[in-house]
Amino acid sequence: MSINNSILRSAGLTDKSIKFLIDENGEFNHPVHQDKHDDTLMLYGELSRFPERCPYCGFPMESNYYHNGTDEVRLSLPSTNGFKQELTLTKQRFQCLNCYGTCTSISPDFIENSKITKPLWEQIFDLAKQDISEKLIAHITRLSTSKVHVIISASA
Repeated sequence: MSINNSILRSAGLTDKSIKFLIDENGEFNHPVHQDKHDDTLMLYGELSRFPERCPYCGFPMESNYYHNGTDEVRLSLPSTNGFKQELTLTKQRFQCLNCYGTCTSISPDFIENSKITKPLWEQIFDLAKQDISEKLIAHITRLSTSKVHVIISASA
């Protein structure tokens, strides 16, 4: 099994098109001190999943596109060993040569227009099923109480 697959599994992700960046020391997660209470494990990766069709015009993009730069997003992952985990993901942008619309690579592991990943979403719901308070869920997942409340309320 490759190191990339091991990192995917430890982060709770399943999309094999996510490639993690590993430095020359062989490290893939870097502790970052963000504020006085939280240390964050930062992971860095790239996503270059090619869309089959343009999301705007439906035209097949197999040869009718060009690379249009990248977008960088920061996504929250499930907490591990009491550490908050975040993934800084560089996503490839594509432009359709039929309608000139642009889109970025997407993955089934991420929720559209959200910085919360599906594994973190599932962790919140698993904790909520155990009748744990939103404040404690927020502490465990290293999110704000209001964010946990919005996530739980959105599904009800």
